[in-house]
Amino acid sequence: MVRRLQNRKRDILNKIKFGILYLTIQAKILLVESSFAKKRSLKKIIPLFLGGFFLIFPNVLWAQVTQEPWDLAGVNFQITDNLEGNFSPAIAASDRLYLVVWHKQTPSGFDIYGARISKDGTVLDEGENEIPICTAADDQMYPSVLWDGENFFVVWQDQRSRKRWDIYGARVTPYGEVLDGPKITADGEILDPGGIPISIGKQVYDQAVPAISFDGENYLVVWQGKRSARTWNIYFRMIPKHLPEDGVIPEKNAVIQLSPSLKDQVSPVVAFNGGMYFITWQEKRRGKFWGIIGARVLPWGGNLEKLDPGGIEISPMPDQKAEWDRWRPDVSWNGRFYFIVWTSQREKGKWFIEGKRLYAHSRTMDPEDFILQSDTSNKILPSIMWSGDEEQYLLLWEDEPEGNSKIYEAPIAPDSNPIIIGDGVRVSEGTDASYPAISRIGDEMLIVWQEKGAGDYWQIYGQRLRRLETF
Repeated sequence: MVRRLQNRKRDILNKIKFGILYLTIQAKILLVESSFAKKRSLKKIIPLFLGGFFLIFPNVLWAQVTQEPWDLAGVNFQITDNLEGNFSPAIAASDRLYLVVWHKQTPSGFDIYGARISKDGTVLDEGENEIPICTAADDQMYPSVLWDGENFFVVWQDQRSRKRWDIYGARVTPYGEVLDGPKITADGEILDPGGIPISIGKQVYDQAVPAISFDGENYLVVWQGKRSARTWNIYFRMIPKHLPEDGVIPEKNAVIQLSPSLKDQVSPVVAFNGGMYFITWQEKRRGKFWGIIGARVLPWGGNLEKLDPGGIEISPMPDQKAEWDRWRPDVSWNGRFYFIVWTSQREKGKWFIEGKRLYAHSRTMDPEDFILQSDTSNKILPSIMWSGDEEQYLLLWEDEPEGNSKIYEAPIAPDSNPIIIGDGVRVSEGTDASYPAISRIGDEMLIVWQEKGAGDYWQIYGQRLRRLETF
C-alpha cells in the first residue's frame, strides 16, 4: 500500500507541475503578444485555461481510478534457490493452491520442474523437493499449465529425439505426484522417460511454445510448428481429460493445422469461453510487419470445427495500414468478451502495450486499438487475466523505466468507453525481471516471473495480490 501511495503522490505532483506550466505558457502568450490577445474573443481564451485546470484536476471531466482493486500482499518471495538457472515460468491454480512450472538448466540440458504454492504464499516444494515433471534426454523448455478440476496438466516443447522439437505433456496431482512420469525398474533402469506424446514423429520439422486450455471434458493444446524448412504455422490438438491406461491419445483426436498460410505464424495463445475456443497469434500477413490474428474453434462431441479458417484480423484490421509490428499476444475471457493484449512498436525503437475487445459470437471488435501502457520506457511481454469480477482485468508486463527490466501491473476496467486503466505499480523489487505470469484463487492472485538473484543466477520469484475494492 505504501508503494501505491508513493506512486499516486508522484503522479499527482507531476500533473500539477504540468498543469502549472501549461497555464504559465498561455499567460505569456496573452501578455507578450498583446496585439494577438486583443483579437481573441473571451470565448476562445477560456478553453486554454480550462485545459490547464483539467490537467490538474482531471476527475472533473472523466472517470479516474479512485481505488486500486488489488494491493500487494507482503513482499516478493523466492520460489527456486539453486545455481542451475530457472526460466520462463507458467502458473495455474486449483481452488486451494498454485502450481508454478518452469524450465531449469541441468547438467544434461533443460528440464521441466514445478513447485506447489499455497494461497498464503508458502512454497511447498522447495530446494531438493522441487517436482521433476520431465527430465528426459536433451532439452525440455517453455512449459504451459492449467487446472482441470482434478489435476494440473503441463505441456512443453521437447527435444528428446535429438532431431527436432516435439510437443509433450504430463498430469500432476495436487499432491505433487507426476502421473505421466518416467517408468523405472527396481534396479533403477529407465524404461521410459515419461510424458504424453502430443505431437511427434509425423512432423518433419520443429514444433514449439505450446499453450493449453480446457473445456470441461477435453484439453486443447496449440503450438507453432514448421510446415516447411522456412515457414511456421499454427497447429492444435484436442486431448480427452480421461486418457486410456497406456496414456496414448486416441487417433481420432488428430493434429489439425489451424490456418494453412504461406506466411509465418508464431506465439499462439488460447482461451475458452464456455462454448468455444479462441486462438490468437502473431502473423506476417501484411508484408514485412507482424500483425495479430485470431480464430474461433468450436468443440463438437470431441471433434473440432474451425469457424474462421482464414483467421480474424485483429490488428491491424483489413481496412487499416500495417505500419509497425505487433507481437506476443495474450488473451483472457471475462464472461462477455475476449480481451486481447500485445506489444506494439508504434515508434522506432519504442514498444507499447495495446489491446482490443472482441465479442466471440458476432466477431465484433473495437474499431481502433487501445494504447494501454506507453511512456518513455519500453514495455513488452504483456500478460492479462480476468480478475473474477466481470468488470475487471489485471494487466502485467515487463518494463524498463531505469534501464533494467522490472515487472509492473495495472488494473483495467474495460466496460467504459474509453476503457479505464489504473496506474502502473511495480511488482518486482529486484532488477532484470522478465516473463511475468499470473493466476488467481478467489480474492487473491499470484504473480510469478524470472529474475536474477544472488550470484547472478536466474531464479523464479512470486508476489501475492489481495483484492480490495472495485473501481
